[in-house]
Amino acid sequence: MTAMLRKELYVVGKQTRMMLVCVAGFFLVPHFCFMGIIYLLAFSAGLTYSAAYDERRWDRFAAMLPVSPWKIVGSKYLFYMAAVCGTGAVAAVSGWVQTKLLGGPDTTAAAAMAAALAIGINAVFLPTLYRLGAARFQAILSIALAGAALLAIGGLITGSDIIGIYSGLFIDASRRELLLAAALAAAGNIPSFYLSVRFYANRRYGIYN
Repeated sequence: MTAMLRKELYVVGKQTRMMLVCVAGFFLVPHFCFMGIIYLLAFSAGLTYSAAYDERRWDRFAAMLPVSPWKIVGSKYLFYMAAVCGTGAVAAVSGWVQTKLLGGPDTTAAAAMAAALAIGINAVFLPTLYRLGAARFQAILSIALAGAALLAIGGLITGSDIIGIYSGLFIDASRRELLLAAALAAAGNIPSFYLSVRFYANRRYGIYN
């Protein structure tokens, strides 16, 4: 498992470090944490692309190694959770610093909610990728990201209360809501992991090809 985690760090280590720096920077600037949340969610979804890299280059090699699908898929879940939770913790510290030093709004709840949402997103994306394959998944992900961007822009143009919805979901989230979001994200990863292992094994044996 340690070797698998090192492989994940080699594949997406640069993107993960960039995510940490950019999210921390956005949360350090008052009233810019919204950009940090978007960056965290977008890059956490982008981390899933390492599985697409595996499908093209790694899986044939891994099939010859004494490594089970449980360890290969499990390393991805562990790495993604560690990367997202670490980024959320850095964002929370940055938000606390800007609140104390610059007098901006308290954004620690926003950082925690964004991390929980990112973990929940990966719980949906990973089994989808293993079931559909890299090419179809990338097409679906591109459409989903473009649709989300269009909805946000359309809401701003038409005068919808996008800012109010954002504040209620992230900035003004209560402790109970944060705990509920974290519990749902963690619970959702349990069936997601089992589905991913099953889909990965089926794809390795050529069932979906």
